[in-house]
Amino acid sequence: MITVKKLRKIEKIVLVLALFSLFRATRVVSGSTFFQMSIQAYATISSPPIILQNGANNVSVIYANNTSAKISVDANATSTTYTYALNVKNNEGGTQLILLETFNYTGISKINATIGFYDNSTFEKQIIIEGENVTEVGSYYNLASFSTVHIRIADLEENITDGTAYLHTYLRIRIPNTSTYTLYVITFEFK
Repeated sequence: MITVKKLRKIEKIVLVLALFSLFRATRVVSGSTFFQMSIQAYATISSPPIILQNGANNVSVIYANNTSAKISVDANATSTTYTYALNVKNNEGGTQLILLETFNYTGISKINATIGFYDNSTFEKQIIIEGENVTEVGSYYNLASFSTVHIRIADLEENITDGTAYLHTYLRIRIPNTSTYTLYVITFEFK
C-alpha cells in the first residue's frame, strides 16, 4: 500500500527530474535576418495649391479645407452684378489653369446671368445662363503664381419670382502641359 509519505517522495523525485530535463534542454540559438523590411511614405501631405476665399461681396460660404463653396445671391428684376462673389487664390509658384464647368442645375429658368473670372480689369466669361439654357463659353484661364482671381456674376436678372435656382459647377484646376486636374465643387444659389 502507498502511503502519503511515499506519494510526497515520488512527487519530489518527479519534480526534480522535470526541472533537470528543462535545464538540460535549453539551447543557445543565434541567427541573422534574411529579408529586411523598411516602411517609407511616398506621398506628402500639403495644403491645396489653390484655395477658395469669401469675396468682398460677402455672399460665399467656404467648405472642406477651402476647396468647395456655395455662393448665395439675391436675384430680382433689376440687373445686378456681384463682382467679387468668390476669390480663387493660387498659393503655388507655378501657373495653374482653371475652368468653370456645369454638372447639374435646378430651377434655372428663373434667372439670366453671366458667370466668369475677373482679375480687376478683364472679365473672362465661363458660363452664360439665359432662361432654361446654360452654356459653357469659357476656356482655361491662366491663374498666375501667387495671384487671385474673382468669380463674378454679371447681369443677374430674375425671370420668375417663385423658388430658388441652383447651378452646380466644378472648378477644374489643371497643371499646364499635363492632363492632371483637380475638381472643386462650387454651387451657385439664386434666391
